[in-house]
Amino acid sequence: MKNKKVVWVIAIIVILGGAFYIYNQKQDNGPKIEEQLKGIDKEAVAFENEKNESKQFKELEKLIKESDEYKKGTETNKKVIKRYDDSIYQARKLLKDKNETTFEESKITNLSKASTRNITMKVNSLKVLSKRLEIQNVIVYDKKELNNFKSKVTTLKKSYDKQLNKSDSESDQKSESASTKVNEQPDQTMDFSKIKQGDYTSLLGNWKAVAATVNYSNGKGVVWSTSTDSKLSITKNQLTDESIKLQGNTLVDYQGSNSVKFNKKDGYLMAQSDDGAIARDVVFYPEGIAFNPGIDGKPTSIDDSKDRIVIFSSGGFQQIYEKVDGNTSVKKSSNVSSTDKAKMDINEIKTGDYATIDGTWKNKHGREINVGHDTMKFTDITGFKQAGEVRNLKLNIPELNLANGKPKLAGLYQSGDELMYKQQLQSTITDGALELKGSVSRSGLFVFFLPKGTKGELTAGDISKDKIVALSTQGALSMMVTESDVYYRVN
Repeated sequence: MKNKKVVWVIAIIVILGGAFYIYNQKQDNGPKIEEQLKGIDKEAVAFENEKNESKQFKELEKLIKESDEYKKGTETNKKVIKRYDDSIYQARKLLKDKNETTFEESKITNLSKASTRNITMKVNSLKVLSKRLEIQNVIVYDKKELNNFKSKVTTLKKSYDKQLNKSDSESDQKSESASTKVNEQPDQTMDFSKIKQGDYTSLLGNWKAVAATVNYSNGKGVVWSTSTDSKLSITKNQLTDESIKLQGNTLVDYQGSNSVKFNKKDGYLMAQSDDGAIARDVVFYPEGIAFNPGIDGKPTSIDDSKDRIVIFSSGGFQQIYEKVDGNTSVKKSSNVSSTDKAKMDINEIKTGDYATIDGTWKNKHGREINVGHDTMKFTDITGFKQAGEVRNLKLNIPELNLANGKPKLAGLYQSGDELMYKQQLQSTITDGALELKGSVSRSGLFVFFLPKGTKGELTAGDISKDKIVALSTQGALSMMVTESDVYYRVN
């Protein structure tokens, strides 16, 4: 009997001890759970605030991965799991709603009366949407839901393709007729053949923004606005505004570089790019060629009697620029002397346009720089017998690359994720000299451009000539550069 009492006492102690332990564990985990909930909320806010589509999608992937790993763990909490599930649901819903909005805005009410330009814009929007769905896939949708949406997009796109094919012969006839009329005009300024080759001489002059389309997210969709302060800059080899840069058959925006295709219709020229998540077109309208925007309420500020350039983005967004000085600047441009054209223009160079330094440059070490309109090729860019290339403002040193063309990791004595060199160069203008700066193995990489008459930081060389200096160093530049390091143009 006595033994039974002892057993019961021990059992009660064990039960009470276990209960006390569980209670304490819950108390200890309280702050940890709150911290986890705050972390999930922070990631959800970061997702909502992210404007870049690809980065936003990666935020969702990260959230899903963390949720899966947490659920597989030994210590889980219902509150944390629910917060993960709710955040992922809201993130998916936001992306789905965005896709649905794009689809609805891609619809055309009266297809038979729609312009080719309008239909093409909608097709580009649907192409972008299709690419977006391929990327989002089952991360955002369940399989059945995804297939239904893809089918809906494909059906609409096919109806547009059918309409475009139907009107092709008619459009070609109109295009030929309009083109003939344009060519007959003695004051025609836009040279389409040159533009397609990347020569924008016929566009040189002053341009102003006269209208744009916007979406205020008030249920009215895309509408017109004449309050726009966007700037368009055109050099001989480059066309740039706040969203894109067009150079030859390449269009650059925040997504990277995309190839463009040229298409001439109804008297205007389209440079079309739909490689990225957002499709963009640059359209050139010569004076006298009507601009049909495909959106009601075309502003009176758009003057069809003047040259216009329109930059389209998928979703129906348009930015319209108009030439404000007629043909004057083009005529002046044609009278510019070859000497003036050859002057080093550091403002153009800092954008990646090297037209004013075209040719071969040499220094007394026997090294060369061969310059094309958007590329500089160095026989030795670092001073350590390493050839390199700068295209626009992106550096490439093949000797320091992996097989895929990307820079190698720096190695044993440097941080594990540091690269041998930075590909993107930064530009600075000081005292009339331009500096392109990067880094190679923790040393600074510098390419200096000093127009004739500019001393800048570097005193070596002939101040009466245009000069280029390129080297990699950790030391003081003014002490490192000698006369032998300075490049001069030889042809």
